[in-house]
This record gives sequence, structure tokens and C-alpha cells, in this order.
Amino acid sequence: MKEIWDSVKEKIGDAMDNAKTAVSDFFSPLLEFIDNAKSKWDDFKEALSNFSLPKAVGKVAEIGGNVWNAVTGGGSHYHGLEFVPYDGYQATLHKNEQVLSAEEAKASPAAVQST
Repeated sequence: MKEIWDSVKEKIGDAMDNAKTAVSDFFSPLLEFIDNAKSKWDDFKEALSNFSLPKAVGKVAEIGGNVWNAVTGGGSHYHGLEFVPYDGYQATLHKNEQVLSAEEAKASPAAVQST
């Protein structure tokens, strides 16, 4: 009787090992794909965190803005402007309006931000 039981245990053990191998072989390519995709995603996030636009891009935007302001007569912001988009930005001011420096705007709890 013990021999029969040992034989059954061995056959069940072999079947379980075979099933484990089959499942592992089946899912292995998917798991490798997921690991590879995550690695690529992490590399992409790292590259983005280290990216900064060249200063020339900001200069082109400034020049373009200056040309636009020259053509249109400057930016009129009757309801306010959340921030000045670049150095040298021209705006049409209205009576009783205030212009704050960046430090003053940060320190002022009364500073109203346009939406």
C-alpha cells in the first residue's frame, strides 16, 4: 500500500512540476514584455525630468512676441494677466492698475490671479 501511495505522490508531484513549467513558459514572454516596457517608461521619465528647452527657443518667443506687440500695439489685459510670459513683454496699462514685481506678487495675499 505504501508503494502505491508513494507512486501516486510522485506522479502528482511530476504533474504539478509540469504544470508549473507550462504556466511559466506561457506567461514568461508577457512578463518580459511588461518588464521591458516599464524599463523604457522609466528611461523616458528620466529623460523628461532632465530636459530643458534651449535658451534660443525662449529668445525666438520673445522676438515673436515683440513683433506681435509692435503690430498690434501691445498686449491689453483689461481683466489682468496671471504672469508676464517673457522679458520685454509690452502691455497696455489702464488707469489705477498696479504692476507688481515677481517678489511682490508672491508676497501679496491680495494678489488676484486671472483665470
